[in-house]
Amino acid sequence: MKQRKIGRLPSSIVLAILQEIYDSVPQIMQAIAPLGWKQTPYHQEMISYRKMLYDDYKDISSSHPESKTVDRPNLKQEIPWCDDNDCQDSNKEEPAHHHHSPFTPEQEIRWNEEIDFDSYFLITFPPLYHDHLELFYILAGLLLEITADSTLYRHHHNYTYYFDEIQLEELIIEIACRNKQIEREEADLMLTICPCPPLDDLDLLHCLETLFVILKKQGFHLNFWDYELLLITDLQESYQQIFYQDLHYVEKEQQLWQIQLDIEQVLEGFDDPAVDPLHLPSIIALYNRRKISPLVLAYLHVYDQFPLGYPYWHADYEP
Repeated sequence: MKQRKIGRLPSSIVLAILQEIYDSVPQIMQAIAPLGWKQTPYHQEMISYRKMLYDDYKDISSSHPESKTVDRPNLKQEIPWCDDNDCQDSNKEEPAHHHHSPFTPEQEIRWNEEIDFDSYFLITFPPLYHDHLELFYILAGLLLEITADSTLYRHHHNYTYYFDEIQLEELIIEIACRNKQIEREEADLMLTICPCPPLDDLDLLHCLETLFVILKKQGFHLNFWDYELLLITDLQESYQQIFYQDLHYVEKEQQLWQIQLDIEQVLEGFDDPAVDPLHLPSIIALYNRRKISPLVLAYLHVYDQFPLGYPYWHADYEP
């Protein structure tokens, strides 16, 4: 497979993609939530997660009634699109009367009092009870899944691209603001803390197809890589390195046995004992026969062809 330079997508392109996703929400809502968004397990899971965070806060608050500060969620831990460098200041405590307070003077909470559920999540995205933005948030999260291991490319370009987590977090809030779903003052404060709930198979396929329609309009194609095959390749490479190391034979045998066990665990869903976990061509053939990727299937439905990288080729994954 031809190797290209890899870079994150420019913000202007990501904004254009996100705006089209935002505009497509009503159509997707009708397809995957015909009885209403609040009846879906996806909304229920997001609410349940927030209730868990709020219950944790109440437990801490009740066990420390003398505390004069509010116990907020550990944002570095909870933000689903956050790495250590970008979130290193997330947990710094702000003064109680910071000039960016989300509360009006009439709403200002006394910091020795318990905060109610709605107020506790006042500056989190997506906002509580906002069906459109909840689904928009989930769809944006799927963009990250598309390029978690694979990349996007345009014909006759030397670069392949991925969606950057921190950039995407900022731009989905920007799109919500531009479409007047949240105020600018709120947008400047908002943080994402809810992980995106996993979608059922058919709902996932429908959403991915919609995203690929949008990406196709932007001139992008998929350079597909399978996470499990990448993992197996890394494990097999480690096996070879350890095999030729100067180690005590007992330690070497233990490490080699553990690597082989790790590969077998990746393959256990296929239930094919004839496949040698150390023979990559056999594993590639197995995946081509047995594995169905939602990304590949959705791409095929939209582009009427397989993405680059599928069917799997031994040469693409060979170290």
